[in-house]
Parts: sequence; C-alpha cells; structure tokens
Amino acid sequence: MANRFPAPSALVIRGVLVGFSSVLLAGLVVDVITDSLPWPSLLAPVCYVAGLWFASEILVRLEKGSTFSDTIIAGLTKVGASLMLAGFLAILVAPALLHLQANGFTEMRGMALDLELANLMLTVTGLVLILIARRGADLRAQLESFV
Repeated sequence: MANRFPAPSALVIRGVLVGFSSVLLAGLVVDVITDSLPWPSLLAPVCYVAGLWFASEILVRLEKGSTFSDTIIAGLTKVGASLMLAGFLAILVAPALLHLQANGFTEMRGMALDLELANLMLTVTGLVLILIARRGADLRAQLESFV
C-alpha cells in the first residue's frame, strides 16, 4: 500500500510556504490599509513562493522513490525558472516600477538596478538548476537509448 502522506521534508517546505505566504498577505493588507502599497516589491516574493511549492513537489517525488524522472526534471526547471524570474523582477522590474510609482507614473528619468548579491545569487542559482535539469534529461535519454 502506497504512503498517502507527503514526505517530511516536503511538509517542512510547505509549512514554510504557508508561513511566508501568510506574512506576505498580512503585509499586503497593512499596506492597503495605510495607502502605501508597494506592490512592485511583492513581485519577486510571489515567484519565491511558487519556487518553494515546486521544490516541495520534487521532494515528494524523490522520497516516494522516484528516480531522475521527467517530473523531477520538470520540477527542477520550474524551480530554476521561478528563481530566475524572481531575480529579474527584483533586480530590474521592481526598482523601475517603484520609481514610476513615486513619480505618479508620469515620467521615467534614470533608473536604479537593485544589484544586491542575494538577487544575483538567486538568479544564477536558478540558471544552474535549469542547466542541471537539461543535462539530466540528456543523460537520461542517452541511458534509455542503450536499453
């Protein structure tokens, strides 16, 4: 009989996911009430939440005994894409939108990039995960061609 409960590591990640989402929602409600909604700064965290969800799905598959299957490869690609998108949003899009919001969306003169090490590291980590997933798919195809 198959185990119907998610893996313990997946439960931990999903617990963090629920906690993180709750904090985001609470912050959003407070910002809406005080009329200081910095909605562009919420773009990257939404991608992080999605990445956490995809990571928990990978852990469920791995702890159920799945090998490096198509679902694991797709999950790694989704986590990598989530991290890369979050990095892009945090580095380029959110600062631009915050600047536009401060100007009342009337003009865009100059722009600042948010080149923090954390943003760059998460973007590169996302790229590495996507490349690992591609390499894994290639290796799997080679192994299947031998059989």
